[in-house]
Amino acid sequence: MILCLVFLAAPKNYKRWTHAFRPSKCLVDCPVHWKSVSPEKEILAVLERPFSYFDRGRQCYVFLSEDQKYVLKLFRFDSCRIKTGSEILNRVKKWVGAKADEEMPFRENVLKTLGSCALAYNKAKEQTGVVFIHLNLEEGGLPTLKIKDRLGRSFELDPSRYRFVLQKRADGFRETLLHSQNREADIASYRTLLKELKALGLVHLDRTMGRNFGYLDGKAVLIDIGDLVYLPDQAEEEMAHFEIRFQSWLEKMEKEK
Repeated sequence: MILCLVFLAAPKNYKRWTHAFRPSKCLVDCPVHWKSVSPEKEILAVLERPFSYFDRGRQCYVFLSEDQKYVLKLFRFDSCRIKTGSEILNRVKKWVGAKADEEMPFRENVLKTLGSCALAYNKAKEQTGVVFIHLNLEEGGLPTLKIKDRLGRSFELDPSRYRFVLQKRADGFRETLLHSQNREADIASYRTLLKELKALGLVHLDRTMGRNFGYLDGKAVLIDIGDLVYLPDQAEEEMAHFEIRFQSWLEKMEKEK
């Protein structure tokens, strides 16, 4: 049984450990056309410079700009239709009482994520640090994207074939609060961010704080924009959950100091 589980989990874990990158993984098909955005000169200047591998999110590869001030999020989704191994592994997890992985249908996941990014750009630039979105496969006068993967391999990508977001790089949420020189101001900034998102009618479906939030130029921002939805009727209730979790997190952090 153990050998079987290892065999089924190996491909998925290999990709997680190596962060394997291939441009073909980022050729995302989508039936919806979002409103196109024309880049300003400073955005074009950023995109003209090379980017280096930084991280991998659930729906994107993240590349860091040469001056380390911006991140380029190049969308990718697991579009593999052959999921027998994952399905069997999930069934075994349920059988032994472990938590199984829940995966949203491919097309629904694409629409949800890209729609969230459009929402962040159109409604919450200041709250997310998003400065440019390229969600449609179209010619837009953009420069060739020059990126380097985790293994140091260089690629030149035609931007008309890929969907991506350019976002200002923020400092880590936990690290900022742990080493803050003005902790009360940083705490207040986070609570202000929650109020601003609530006022905009925005809800973030993933309630994890550490990886979803950060600090940009001393101000708290939402850095994970793939789970943002417009639900004004639920915004107050949802943001209250974040406040409760934040207070609990602060108390835990005090004990660890």
